[in-house]
Amino acid sequence: MPVVFYTFLIGSASLSALPLITAGFYSKDQILWYAYSSQTGSVLLWMAGIVGAFLTALYSFRMIFITFYGEAKTQPTFLPGKLMTYPLVILSVLSIVGGFIELPSSIGSIHLFSRLVDNTLPVVVTKGAENKELLFQVLSSVIALSGIYLAYIVYFKKPSLSEPYSHSRINKYFEKGWGFDSLYETLFVRPIVWLSVVDKDDFFDLWNKGLARLALFFNRVLSTAQNGKLRWYLLSFVIGIVIILTYMLSK
Repeated sequence: MPVVFYTFLIGSASLSALPLITAGFYSKDQILWYAYSSQTGSVLLWMAGIVGAFLTALYSFRMIFITFYGEAKTQPTFLPGKLMTYPLVILSVLSIVGGFIELPSSIGSIHLFSRLVDNTLPVVVTKGAENKELLFQVLSSVIALSGIYLAYIVYFKKPSLSEPYSHSRINKYFEKGWGFDSLYETLFVRPIVWLSVVDKDDFFDLWNKGLARLALFFNRVLSTAQNGKLRWYLLSFVIGIVIILTYMLSK
């Protein structure tokens, strides 16, 4: 599946912020730069962002190496059609060329996107550290490439290195969503289920059940008049006319 592979690769490269050639690099670079240089930014925010960028590059290419170079758990039974491959191709092209509508001052100083949104969104005010922007771009590039290289070593070159981690407690912890699933289950799911069980036979439920039973009763009563025999329908019609005429003539 070459189309799936190459579009998957381009998307992962952009997600990992591969320097200079992907749209993800320019968007992530701007986020990281403003996390440090804006009036409300700080080194702590930048460090949180750079750790996230490293982990993104690591798991994106881990996904590449395991999916396309690892052991096949299930063989593909069909090839994706045009309805799937055409959107993938379009998205992969945008993942490359989309970044060139907004280039930082240290590279090309193209601001097509920011000029478009500056009329509606507030302009980001920096702390006057523009001379450091290139240094931060180099650091973010090194971090992204380091994540990709680590994924290459651990999950492609020497996959045996990942086996101890795969069976470790911390991996099990990450697989369980950092404990958020259990926390969500405890704080929201169980209380709501408990309330629904306790409240299942309240007045409103009894009222709704009573209305449903009443509707079923009338349905059974009225359905006895619907037997599919035309002569009974005509007889009922004649009886009704006789009753109405009798009532009208009695006046």
